[in-house]
Amino acid sequence: MFSCDKSDIIENAAESPAVSSRGGNVGYRSAALSGLAFGALLVNAASKPVLWSDPGPVERLDLSSGPGGAALRPQPPFRFLREMAGGTNRKLEVRDARGIIWRVKFGAENRSDAFSSRVAWACGYYADPIHIVPEGRIEGVHGLGRAKRSVKQDGSFRHAVMETTERRYRYMAHRSWAWNQNPFVGTHELNGLKIVMMLVSNWDNKDIRDEKNNGSNLGMLEETRGRRKSTIFYVNDWGESLGSWGRHNITHDRWNCAEFSGQSIDFVKGVRDGHVQFGFSGQHTEDFMSDITVDDVRWIMKYLGRIQDAQLLAGLRAAGADEKEAACFAGELRARIGQLLYLIKTTPKAVSRR
Repeated sequence: MFSCDKSDIIENAAESPAVSSRGGNVGYRSAALSGLAFGALLVNAASKPVLWSDPGPVERLDLSSGPGGAALRPQPPFRFLREMAGGTNRKLEVRDARGIIWRVKFGAENRSDAFSSRVAWACGYYADPIHIVPEGRIEGVHGLGRAKRSVKQDGSFRHAVMETTERRYRYMAHRSWAWNQNPFVGTHELNGLKIVMMLVSNWDNKDIRDEKNNGSNLGMLEETRGRRKSTIFYVNDWGESLGSWGRHNITHDRWNCAEFSGQSIDFVKGVRDGHVQFGFSGQHTEDFMSDITVDDVRWIMKYLGRIQDAQLLAGLRAAGADEKEAACFAGELRARIGQLLYLIKTTPKAVSRR
C-alpha cells in the first residue's frame, strides 16, 4: 500500500471542448478500430465517440446538485406513466410538474449510485442527474407489479431516487460496449474512468460481454447539434459502490463504510513494470486494470485531486448519508485520493512510460 495522511428510452453534461491528453488537437481522444466487430456496440461512422469532457474548475462544482445543477431537480406533483420491467430494482416512470420524465427507483443501491456518479461527473465523465427524494406522492398510480412493495395505493412513497437524461441526449437502447474493446483503449480518459471506478469500489463493472446473462452497466447516448453527432460512452450504474469489492456475492457489498474502510489499505499496492497495482477485484478484473500507468494516475488527479472535502460531504449528504456516514466515507475517499497523490509524487516519470 501507499500510505498517506487522511487530510430504458428517455429523450430528456454539457460538452466542453477539450484537447486530447495524448497528442493531436481533436476535442476528444478516439482510436481507430479497423477490423474490430462491435456487434451491438456499432457506432455510426459520422458520429464522434466521446468518453470525457473537461469539467472546468472542479473545485467550484456543486456536488450537492450534481449533473444538471440545482435547476434540474424533480418538481412535484408527479404523474404516473408506467412501471418499467427488467433489472433488479423496482422502477417506475413519472412526469414531473415541468414535463420532465424521471425514472423512479427503490432499493438499497440508490445512495451509492447518487453519490458515485457525482464523483465521476466532477472528473469529466457523463452521468445522469440523480436525486434522492425522501418522500412524495405519485398521482394516477395503477396496475403495479413489483413496485407495489414501495408505492402505496394512494401513490405515496418513501426513500426513492429519481433519475433522468437531459433532453439533448437520446438513450441508445440495446447498445453497450466493453472495457477492452472501444475507441478509447490505451488512453488516459479510459484508464482515468477505471481509476474512479476503483476509488469508489464499484465492483459491478459489467460490460457488453455480460449482456446476455446479467446485463451491462455501460451505456451509450446520442447527442445531435446541427449536423454534428456525438456518441457518448458512459457508466450507467454506480449502485454497487462504497462497500467492499470482490468477485463473488459473498465478498462484496455496497454503502458500507466499515467494509469500504477495511479495504482502503489495499487500494494502491504499488507499481510493477510501470503499471500500477490495485487491490480491486470485480468483473473482468484482469483486463480492467492491467494497463493503468502512473501517467494515467497523474492525468486523472488533475481533476480528481481538486475535489474538496466540503464537496465530498455535500455530495454524500445529497445522496442520503447521515453525518456519521458522510464523515466516514469522505475520510476514506480522501485517504484513497492521498494514496494516488503519494504514488505520483514518489514515482519517477520514466517508470510510467509504456
